[in-house]
Amino acid sequence: MNLLNHLPVFDLHVHPSLKVYLFNKKLYRQYPSGGAWNPLSMRVSLPKMNKGNARTIVSSIYLPEKKMIDDCTLMRVGMRALGLFNSKFRRIRERNPFEVTIEILDHFEGAVEQAKKKGWPDLVLARSLQELREAEAAGKTAMIHAIEGAHSLAGNLENLKKLFDRGVCMLTLAHFYENEATQTVGGIPDDKKFLGCFKNSQEQHGGLSDFGMQLVKEMIRLGMLIDLTHCTPRARLEIFQINDKQDQESISDFSLSGSK
Repeated sequence: MNLLNHLPVFDLHVHPSLKVYLFNKKLYRQYPSGGAWNPLSMRVSLPKMNKGNARTIVSSIYLPEKKMIDDCTLMRVGMRALGLFNSKFRRIRERNPFEVTIEILDHFEGAVEQAKKKGWPDLVLARSLQELREAEAAGKTAMIHAIEGAHSLAGNLENLKKLFDRGVCMLTLAHFYENEATQTVGGIPDDKKFLGCFKNSQEQHGGLSDFGMQLVKEMIRLGMLIDLTHCTPRARLEIFQINDKQDQESISDFSLSGSK
């Protein structure tokens, strides 16, 4: 018997939420994903998770960047056309990114509740470490919120705490395009830059902005995971330096309080 086939899987990065939101996909159904690259396919569902023994997933909410839509004529035209039939496409283009991110989060939580009623009663949306541990101990399937791209914060540090209070455990700072927090190394392979799209999704060399530095400090204070994926080397170095400095300050504060 291969022990690895029986160990539970903890997947740190999947994102079914956008397809659930835009196309009303169901977590409890199995959809064909195909072998080719297809960003619109629903590759994560409870039947597939069960087959692969994935017991915990970090469900990353990704809101397409407005810069990406503006940069890609095909995507811009497509989203305008789809917006005639589905108002969610219009909201992605026109509304505040944080408001749409919350809308996606709300919709995904509703999909989890729906799945529980459709034959998956052991599904849990864990909003804290304690809830995650309880789900694991009971052998339940757990989903955890994360956010992919600091553009979802819309440049407002207060929005981070609002997401944290909703159970968001991790934030990917950078994504395909630079945002209010940091520059990016891109992420779209050259062979996927079709029809002139993603022209501006290229490697950059800057680091964290002032907002990005404050964001990192607040994430460390709250205890949120900082995902460095897509960050530039300079941004990664600055994040490590901020973390080391706050660690040293915490040790110093502990030593001073212990000596009183």
